[in-house]
Amino acid sequence: MQQPIQEKHNHLQPPIRGLKAKKGGVDEGCLCLKCIRSQGDENVAVALLTYPVLMASDILLYQSDFVPVGEDQKQHLELTRELAERVNYLYGGRKWKKLGGRGGAIFKVPEPLIPPAGARVMSLTDGLSKMSKSAPSDQSRINLLDSKDVIANKIKRCKTDALNGLEFDNLERPECNNLLSIYQLISGKTKEASNHEVQPKVLA
Repeated sequence: MQQPIQEKHNHLQPPIRGLKAKKGGVDEGCLCLKCIRSQGDENVAVALLTYPVLMASDILLYQSDFVPVGEDQKQHLELTRELAERVNYLYGGRKWKKLGGRGGAIFKVPEPLIPPAGARVMSLTDGLSKMSKSAPSDQSRINLLDSKDVIANKIKRCKTDALNGLEFDNLERPECNNLLSIYQLISGKTKEASNHEVQPKVLA
């Protein structure tokens, strides 16, 4: 089954990559802009601009209705949607049917699927920074291949603060909010139940 998928992938790349993607649309993403501003236009690697288009073509290949993304990655999906609409307009419908296709839209225009909790998981060492595999400290993240013991130790050692108890949505306690959000995700409990469970116990 791998060969037909690969052939389909190769067939889809030309109309999506380069031909229909505009530089202005690619470098609008916040992550891309940060890199461009830090490096300067002349020093930016070409891959920085072509990777978002490659990612978009991978999404469109599988004709997804929804794509699970974090809040900070929504702009990447906007590029995917723009490319799908552009290719559908230029090559779909009657134009495609005349070439022997089925007509209609060539690509589905996917919608973002942003979970109500955990859409943006922050660093274990800095509650204001996103958890990232490129961060210098391994303690700042949970890796896919981390063992249960390693994960438990990272959680125990993660940054919190000197205040008693934990709470959601306190802008002055970002690490607590992050820790509770992670607990809510892995426990499957509601936000209210998670918050109630970690409140300081009052002795009678």
